[in-house]
Amino acid sequence: MLANASKQRLSSSERRAAIIKAAVELFSSRGFRGATTREIAAAVGVTEPVLYQHFETKQELYTAIVDDMLSQMEARGSARLAECGEINDDRVFFQILGETVLEWFTDQTAGCRLLILSELEGHELAEIWNERATKKIRDFIEGYLARRAAEGVLNVPEPEMAARAFLGMVAHYGLCTTILRSWTPRKPSQEAVADFVEIFLNGIKK
Repeated sequence: MLANASKQRLSSSERRAAIIKAAVELFSSRGFRGATTREIAAAVGVTEPVLYQHFETKQELYTAIVDDMLSQMEARGSARLAECGEINDDRVFFQILGETVLEWFTDQTAGCRLLILSELEGHELAEIWNERATKKIRDFIEGYLARRAAEGVLNVPEPEMAARAFLGMVAHYGLCTTILRSWTPRKPSQEAVADFVEIFLNGIKK
């Protein structure tokens, strides 16, 4: 909740960001049916009409939530990943990719929980996320793997499956350590990612 929002005079962009943050927190804790636009507006210290000035429909709000989560993920690692891709350092590329994913789970736990709820409830936010984010992220990784395979460096007959395999390892770890709390980390995230990178690039068979 944004307890101090009503005490501050926010600019239009700041208020918009506050609404998105409040919506993520409320939707992720109460579900899409349990949180109302009135409660979201109240959390920011505005009225529903003011909320609708920023987002005329719920779909606009859902799209803004997805765009905000995607921009935060890109801000964490897109520049570094692009640089690693240019220098063709596979180990560093996947290390940074894995750390970026884990940082997102840690810093955006409410957003991750919201995405899970949207999938379970068959909510339209899941469709928006998959269209605007999932495919973009997967295409980026698949493109890198396909290029490195064409260069004869990596043995990747199916880039899509390889991309899903690496993301699956890291995302499962992030899910279990932040949301499900079924896995207590025994080492720093960087070391955990390094283990996943080693398994992914070299396998486990002697």
